[in-house]
Amino acid sequence: MFFESENIDTMTPGGEVLITILAGLAEQESRNISKNVIWALNKKFASGEIIMQTKNFLGFTKDSGGEIVIDTNEAQIVQRIFREFIGGYSAAQIAGRLREDGIKSPFKREDWATTTILSIIRNPKYCGDAIMGKTYKPDVVSAKRLKNDGVIRDLFYIPDCVPQIIPKEIFNLAKAEDERRSNLRSASKTGSGRFSNKFVFSGMLTCASCGSKLRRWANGYQEGVKKTYYWICINKQTFRECKEKPVDETWIEKAFVKVLNSLIGSGGDFIANLAREY
Repeated sequence: MFFESENIDTMTPGGEVLITILAGLAEQESRNISKNVIWALNKKFASGEIIMQTKNFLGFTKDSGGEIVIDTNEAQIVQRIFREFIGGYSAAQIAGRLREDGIKSPFKREDWATTTILSIIRNPKYCGDAIMGKTYKPDVVSAKRLKNDGVIRDLFYIPDCVPQIIPKEIFNLAKAEDERRSNLRSASKTGSGRFSNKFVFSGMLTCASCGSKLRRWANGYQEGVKKTYYWICINKQTFRECKEKPVDETWIEKAFVKVLNSLIGSGGDFIANLAREY
C-alpha cells in the first residue's frame, strides 16, 4: 500500500517501520485528546452544567433556543407511570396498561418494555436532578462503554438542573418502593423471583420462624371440587428447612379485616382523612 500524503510505500524496507511509528504517534495523540475532553467535561459538570439529549427521552424536548423544556403531553405519561408504580402496579403491568391504551413508548413504538418503565422510575432527571459521568470508555480504541461506579472516574450529582416533572417527594417514594421490591424474595418456589402483586397478599406475608416470604399455594386439585388456597413459607416448600405449617387464606383474610376494622373504628375520621388526601 502506498500513502501519497506521507510518501510511504509499505513494500519498501522502511515503509512498514514508518507505519508502525506513525500509528503509535496517532494513538498517543488520541489519548491526549481524550484526556483533554474528560478534563473539560469534568469542569463543566463540576460547575453545574449538563449534557442531555432529549430525543427518545420521554417528557422532555428542546425549544428553538436549544433550552430543555417539558413536553406537557409526554409529561402526563411520566406522571401516570410514577403514580401507578407507587400505587402497587409492577413494571410489567404498567407496560401492559400503556400498550392497551395505545400510548407509544419513548422510541415511538407500540410496545413497552419493562426495562423502559424501570429506567423512567430510576431516572432523577424527572425530579429535576441529574447524574453525569455514569459511563466511560476504558481506553481510546474501545467502542464499549462501562458503567461508572465512581471509583475510576468521578460521578457528578447536579441538583435542580432540569425542569421538574415529578416532585422530589414522589420520586423518593417511588425509589423507596423500588428498593423494597428489589429486597423482597418474591412468591416463587426458589424465593429469588421478581416482585409480583398478582394476589392481594403477594409480597406482604413473612414467616414468623425463618423470615422468608410466603407464597400462595393450592393443596391438590380434584375435578368439581373448589380449590383451597394456603400461604406457605418458601423455605419450607423449597428446602424443607422450616417447621411452620401453611396458613389457610380465609384465616388471613379474616384477620386482615379484623385488624382493619379496629384501626378504622367508626369510620368517620378515617374517611374524612382519606377524602382530604385524595
